[in-house]
Amino acid sequence: MEPDWSWETCQYLASAIAETVKGKNVLLVASTDLSHFHTYKIAVELDRIVLNHFERFDVEGLNRDLKSNRTEACGGGPVVTIMLAAKALGANKGRVLKYLNSGDVTGIEVAS
Repeated sequence: MEPDWSWETCQYLASAIAETVKGKNVLLVASTDLSHFHTYKIAVELDRIVLNHFERFDVEGLNRDLKSNRTEACGGGPVVTIMLAAKALGANKGRVLKYLNSGDVTGIEVAS
């Protein structure tokens, strides 16, 4: 399924956000679910791709892997946008604070 956002749209929004908050003390937040309706093992594998991009602060790679359906994030456009805005404001690294998926929370693994 092709995401309904484009790289150009993300860049445009990121630029607008960065210009609006430049010089201010702000927290930029983007929220997303990652993979859906996979077995626990597959969900972790798909989610790890996204998490690796976060940790490397690799917005271009994240965009590429989302667009090619190598991984999933229903909020991919907002995440890419906020990462681009953060880069425009001088950020150069990312860090995953905690990762859980629904199987970790509920103890239920979805059967394929």
